[in-house]
Amino acid sequence: MCKQARVIHPDYYYSLKEAAEYLGINRTSLYRYLESPEKPLEAVRLPGSFRLEIKGSVLISYKEKGTPKRGRRLKSSQNRLSSNSSNAKED
Repeated sequence: MCKQARVIHPDYYYSLKEAAEYLGINRTSLYRYLESPEKPLEAVRLPGSFRLEIKGSVLISYKEKGTPKRGRRLKSSQNRLSSNSSNAKED
């Protein structure tokens, strides 16, 4: 069975679990995005609640802009080619 795409309403508030599912990321990554200095994700604590929630309009705009990219940085193919050719010349 196929999962149906979740419809996000701009005026509703969503739990971090729901937000992570909508953005297609792990909940741990979502916590990193909440603290990201370059592109923070805005969350609120509603009155009388201990949970952090994210407004639908924020989720929609964040997904349209794209999530911050992290991970290992690979050497460009140009750098690898030049280092390989210099190693070949030494032999």
